[in-house]
Amino acid sequence: MASVSLSTAISMRDAWINAEQSVMKGQSISIQGREVRRADLGEIREAVQYWSKITRQLDRKKRGKGSMRISGIVPMDR
Repeated sequence: MASVSLSTAISMRDAWINAEQSVMKGQSISIQGREVRRADLGEIREAVQYWSKITRQLDRKKRGKGSMRISGIVPMDR
């Protein structure tokens, strides 16, 4: 991940969410100097997921939570 601030990541995520909403209404929108349309919806959704992930990571880092997370534990008999 490139060095990016939390506020920048939130701004980018929100811009891509706005683009998705506009495209779903049948509009085209310009983002990062590029016009996106309904045909670009898959790319838009990937960008939303990417920036959401970056935002979560930076927010956790800011709160001192780190990037490690336990998602499940399997008990074992020995």
